[in-house]
Amino acid sequence: MTDSVVAPLVLVDWDDPFSNDTWTGTARRVGKVRDNRCSTVGFLLAETKKGVVLAQNLGFCSPDGIYHTSCMLMTIQRGSIRKLRHIRGFSALVDKE
Repeated sequence: MTDSVVAPLVLVDWDDPFSNDTWTGTARRVGKVRDNRCSTVGFLLAETKKGVVLAQNLGFCSPDGIYHTSCMLMTIQRGSIRKLRHIRGFSALVDKE
């Protein structure tokens, strides 16, 4: 059997950095900070003091119920996270190797 770990399904509320790639009058932005709150759901693959890594998709499930691939990975820096909540009753076994 493959070495595996449980990846819980989580909901993360976080602040997304904002940039504007077009010329804008500075008077519209001076003294104003735009709120860019986001929410993301995914399988928690890693959590450290620096942040979290979520997988929105898991694939190639072997007969023993372990997922061996993932895609749509998202890293969210710890300083941007407002709240992280575990969604009870949902998790997946993922390949640790």
